[in-house]
Order: sequence, then C-alpha cells, then structure tokens
Amino acid sequence: MKNTFKTLPFIAVITIITLGTAACASLTIVSVDWDSLTGPARVRQYFSVSTTDVTVYANYKDGSRKEVAFFSTSHNRESTGMQTVTVNVLGQGTGTFRTDVMELTAIRVDRPPTKRTYTVGERADLSGIRVMGSWRDLPDAEIPAYQITVASFDSRSAGSNRPVTINYKGKTATFPVTVTAAASASTPAPAATTPSTPPTTTTPAPATTTPQTVAPGTYKVGDTGPGGGTIFYYNANGFTVTGFGTCYYLEAAPLNTVTQKRWSTVTGNPFPVIDDAANTAAIGAGKNNTALILAGDPTAPAALACVSYNGGGKNDWFLPSIDELQELYKLRNRLGITASYRFWSSTQIASPTLFGVRTTSGGSGIAYILEDGKANSANKSFNIFLALAIRAF
Repeated sequence: MKNTFKTLPFIAVITIITLGTAACASLTIVSVDWDSLTGPARVRQYFSVSTTDVTVYANYKDGSRKEVAFFSTSHNRESTGMQTVTVNVLGQGTGTFRTDVMELTAIRVDRPPTKRTYTVGERADLSGIRVMGSWRDLPDAEIPAYQITVASFDSRSAGSNRPVTINYKGKTATFPVTVTAAASASTPAPAATTPSTPPTTTTPAPATTTPQTVAPGTYKVGDTGPGGGTIFYYNANGFTVTGFGTCYYLEAAPLNTVTQKRWSTVTGNPFPVIDDAANTAAIGAGKNNTALILAGDPTAPAALACVSYNGGGKNDWFLPSIDELQELYKLRNRLGITASYRFWSSTQIASPTLFGVRTTSGGSGIAYILEDGKANSANKSFNIFLALAIRAF
C-alpha cells in the first residue's frame, strides 16, 4: 500500500463560520467552571464513563452559564479500584474526578441466539444473542453483542445439548444447541453460518442469513454475494481474517447503503485510545480493526454504521481496512464509484505528531481514507466521509 498524506479540510469549522453572531456567542465558551465538575462514584470495568453521567458548567460569550454539551472522557477501563477520569472540553483544557471501577465478576446468556439448530461442520452464529454482565456492587448491564466472541463449539458430530461457550474479557458462559447430521450429497446441506471447511460437493450450498465459507470458485469477482452485495475480492488459496479464520471472498454492500459519518465520536483531543493493532492495513484486517475501534470508542459512527448493517440477513459486516478498500476500488466502474467519493477505512494512523492531533493522554486523531484510489489521511473528528460495509466469508 502506498501511503500518501494529504491534509483535508475541517468541514465542521467551515460550518461554524456560517452561523450568525448571536448564535456563535451562545456556543462560544469563555471559561469552564471546573469546580462544578461531577461524575459517577462507581463505573463498570471495561465500560466508558457515559457523558450523560458527567456534569460540568461553563460561562458563555453571551453571558449565560449552562452545562457543557460536548466533551470527552477517558480513564483506565481495564483496571479496577479508584481511577482518575479526565474530562476534556475542546479548547478549554481538562478537569478530573475520581471514580471506583467495579470488577466484572461474571457474564450470562440472557437471550440465546436465534439459531439453535446446526448441521455438522457449521460454526456458531451469535445473531440475536443478549448477554448480561455482573459487576461488583452495581446492577447488571447488557454487554454489546459485537464484543462477544465464541470460545468453543464442537460441531464435528451430531447430538443434542451441545454447548456453545462464549467469551467476554475472559469471562465465559454457555448455551445448548442441537447439531444434526449433514444431508446426503443429493440434497445440499444448509450453508455454514461462518467460515468452516469448504464443502466437498460441487453443488454450492444455498446462502443463509449469515456468513459462510464456500468452496473456492463458487463465486467470482462481480457476482452478487450472499449478503446481496457485490463480490469484489477472491483468493483461491484463502486469506486470513484476523481473529476469525480463513475466508475466500470479500463482499461489499450495495452503494446505495452507504452513510456519511465521522470516524470518531469525539470532536477533539484527547481522542479515545484505540488499540494500535487497529493500525493494520492488510486484506483480512478490517473485521478486527472494526472490533478494536468499537472497543475503544463504542459509538464510533462509521464503524457502528457498518456493524449495524444487516443486508441479506447477515450480521458480520464491518468497516474495511485501507487495503480492502483499494481492492474495492478496482471494481469502481461496476459499483458506480467515482473519483469524488471518499471512503473511511478502519485503519488508523498512529502518529504522535501528525497535524498535532495526538496527545500523550489520548489516541490517534488520524485515520486512512480512500480518495480516488489512493490512501490519504484525514482527521477523525471534523471530516464526514462515506462508510461502506463489507463482509468476509
């Protein structure tokens, strides 16, 4: 991948300039009253501090004093015990408060997935699952489904009450499913819902509502995929999807499903800290990048829009890596992509100094976009670009 860095316009700044004088005065902070800062006494381990639970007042240019509407919070979510939470108001510095991070003690399956019967060889499908976590001295809370992974599931032989074990941050829970024998060669077996050993029959298995690994050569680039999108990448030898397994195809959602989003929830320093593993550009990295983005910034608009898409009934869509986007661009004429389109990738740029948008207490403020087939850089906060979901199978 060729990295071409280019500064892109700060769209949000341009918008503010068009506001009237009175409106600007009502939005312009003169000073923050950091003594008014309050926050929750206890928070859940691994969860962000919700800005709705934090209050801080400021004095505005129009003479008013009111709550600050836009700010970010950061703290050590992995460790338990007393932690310092930093609250940042863009351009007005930071304040802090102390909170007790309560330990996650267990998880449980509150609602099993929709799919409860499998064919031999299929992998577990967690679509529809609801998992609750228990924290010390705090009420139970729902854990975002995209953060739940399958720890184990043996579907090599038929049987009832086969346990599927799920994992979240080292805590596990199980639920039972039924595994039935595969159909004979004359009756194609239902397709696996996630990557598995490619079927030996030459008749393609019918698409289901979730991903499958199918035999190399079943689809070709340009075909309509199982999710109703377009196959834009095929590797007959398979490629590794980080943290998932071997796949053969990449499918892009229809172009009319794209949305215009920011990359980051936060509109200034400090940016949420995203694991540096999300700097990966390679084909097969987008799925893991997206999970890491949402682990660090649970409402990150572009990534969340992609994982929320369910075209074809599939639940495994994600924000592509920059290399995956460059493969997509090769099919631009068929897909209707023009040079004016700018797509967010899930590949962030971990530069501590680039454009001055990374601080020692925050994460990277820059991510790659695809612009006219080239990898360029963009500020995560101020720029609004296209988020196009893809999937691997």
